[in-house]
Amino acid sequence: MSMERLTNTRFESLDAMRGLASLAVVIFHIGSNEFQPYWLKFIATYGEVGVQLFFVLSGFIISFTSFKYLQPSTTMGSVQFMTKRFIRVYPPFFLSMILCIIVNYCLDNEIITFKDFLLTASLNYLYLGGIPPQGIYWTLIHEMQFYFFIAITLTPFFTKYRKWMVLFLGITSFFILARMISNPLVNGNLPRHFHSFYFGIFVFELYRIKTLKSRLTIFDLAYFLQFIVLIYISLIYINHRTIASIISTIIIGVLVLFNSRIKINHPLFLFLGKISFSLYLAHIPILKLTTHLLHIEQVQNFQQWLFCLIIIIILSYIFYYFFEKPFLTKSQSIIKPIQSSQKSC
Repeated sequence: MSMERLTNTRFESLDAMRGLASLAVVIFHIGSNEFQPYWLKFIATYGEVGVQLFFVLSGFIISFTSFKYLQPSTTMGSVQFMTKRFIRVYPPFFLSMILCIIVNYCLDNEIITFKDFLLTASLNYLYLGGIPPQGIYWTLIHEMQFYFFIAITLTPFFTKYRKWMVLFLGITSFFILARMISNPLVNGNLPRHFHSFYFGIFVFELYRIKTLKSRLTIFDLAYFLQFIVLIYISLIYINHRTIASIISTIIIGVLVLFNSRIKINHPLFLFLGKISFSLYLAHIPILKLTTHLLHIEQVQNFQQWLFCLIIIIILSYIFYYFFEKPFLTKSQSIIKPIQSSQKSC
């Protein structure tokens, strides 16, 4: 019964948080102007940290999802997990890339080279010097690397070493944050932002312990210790991204652990959560088109700002309905693995 409760819980508040994170990134890219009220200007200035919230959310959600694949641990289960994530993420990403290429060509006469196209499409441009049609795809590189990492830990050979692998990657991530490792190749890979995913995993561990009434393990204590270390690092190297990771972890932890008591389920936030991936993928080319139609380079008053935001949300929903939703449905149709309550994440 506890296992069913663990894996079948619905977290509407996290859907809403995903929508708010996506909206913050959109507001950041629309820009900061003097006509905005202070709180809105603050979001426009620091809205990029919505990415850290995305990463922490992914850490929790993917841990929550992958828990179902641990018993029985099979190579096929790992393949199923990765296939679902690939179908969920890659087709909408690829279609958004095509949209960006078309918009850049029509408005700025920019032609993407075949090399840049291949490097972007394969999500390898960070390492081989490719130029993507829009810069936000770097987050997908880290997301996909995280999925591959989790998929590897789901295979029979690595399952028993799973927590050691998570702990090792977490320590590496903290070395990078503390500037003890400064290597471009390392910084361009998963360890650079793994601390955010790491704390999503930590939140899941707390949720698992609470739900299954399990005992704290040495790994759980290590996760908590590294959370304290991150706070210390943030105080030394004032960085709004690391601070955002800490705040995101606390918020998500509260929403998850007190899911039955604390609800964020406003229809608008839930709607934004539903289309959040499409909103994130498509908002820059839509913004570019909208400002072009208004014959401006950037928004100059609140009316233009609001108009751009509304158009971005409407067209992002259309993108979601036609280009994301079909693949989301397809990914959900893949047979789920046999569930058991024997092992933890």
